[in-house]
Amino acid sequence: MTKESMVIGAMKPLTRGHEQLILKAIHSNDSHTHLFLSGQDRIYKLNGKKIRASTEAFLSTLASNYFPGGFLNKGITTKPVTLNITLSEKFVTKDAKSRMPLIHQLFDSLKQSAQDSCLTAVNLLTLKSGPINIAYDTIEANQEIHYTIHSGKDDEKKYQSMINKFSNLSGKFYKRGEDTMLVSGTNARDIIFAERPNLQMLKNILPETVINHKQIVDLYLQYM
Repeated sequence: MTKESMVIGAMKPLTRGHEQLILKAIHSNDSHTHLFLSGQDRIYKLNGKKIRASTEAFLSTLASNYFPGGFLNKGITTKPVTLNITLSEKFVTKDAKSRMPLIHQLFDSLKQSAQDSCLTAVNLLTLKSGPINIAYDTIEANQEIHYTIHSGKDDEKKYQSMINKFSNLSGKFYKRGEDTMLVSGTNARDIIFAERPNLQMLKNILPETVINHKQIVDLYLQYM
């Protein structure tokens, strides 16, 4: 049975811990790695204020600062790696309808900047709901392939019912601070949206290949 890997998440912004998780998924299989990342806005509160880590910021930072610096470069693997960025139908047709021309433009820039990476396909998908659903459909439709979901230990319960349902699915869950770096997207967002962002702290949290940490902050603030 062919073995393939999956990583599912939001990753706004994509940290060094996320990168380590992706690399573990890539190196653990003998075939294909599927990255299913939610592209739509991540809303959270910081000091009582509503903050939006937006689709536009997510796409523009990957295009301008991650892939040009060698993120997921071709030397990592010769096996297929597919990046699927997902948006919900409601987000596309209602919540962000007026923003979609810019989102498509930024996605095209991302796709262009990823040409020298190990990614064999970069897709922008509109779904009824989130990335877990397309992962579910992929597993269900390909019973001859064994999939392993790679995620953090704190997400193990979230995927357990899906693992119990499918005989061709298992999970590999990593403990933050032991298996991967002790950082999170929340840590990075708290720095980015702080009154005085600490760029050195942000540099320590984001992948080493990120080019310009101030521009990361500027883009997240610009598209907030």
